[in-house]
Amino acid sequence: MSEEETADLHGSLIEQLRDMWPSQKGLAALLFQNDLFRRLRRIEEIAEGNDGEAHGFLPDDWPDFKGDEAYESIWAAIDAACGPDTWAFVDATEDVVVQWCTDMIPEKISFFAAALETGALDEDWLEKAELLREIEAPRTTVSEPPPAKPDPVITLEPERQPARPTRRHASRPFTPTKLRPRVRSTRKHK
Repeated sequence: MSEEETADLHGSLIEQLRDMWPSQKGLAALLFQNDLFRRLRRIEEIAEGNDGEAHGFLPDDWPDFKGDEAYESIWAAIDAACGPDTWAFVDATEDVVVQWCTDMIPEKISFFAAALETGALDEDWLEKAELLREIEAPRTTVSEPPPAKPDPVITLEPERQPARPTRRHASRPFTPTKLRPRVRSTRKHK
């Protein structure tokens, strides 16, 4: 591969990483960094003449990062450019990715940089990763369904008669009516 083709491929890779990074938050950012690490190991394996099987810095039971079609195609082109003894290309690709990660990923969430020296995360970084996983993992516990609501019972109320209008007006104060004189006292006794 010529230097110009290598520069174009690396430019496309950087452009793709720059476009993808802002949408990676929390667990997705961690998985994205793990995928970059795994892909760099993969091209090293290819350059050594191996089958290219590689792992990231996270344990194998972690979910894989799912990139879009453009991301996958740029890495397929990089894999195709690698072969046994293509160390100059592999080193240049590693330099480009490591520099991008150093420039773009804040230090406090740079799992990639934390794994560069040993190829794995130390206990502190692994605890951070586990915490992200616990926070953002989909809830798989089955909760009890809410209690079934009884079927609604429709009750018909008897028709109500409209209230008869009264003479009292809202502007007048309410005063009790005068009581009728008692019937007994008004009767004449014989």
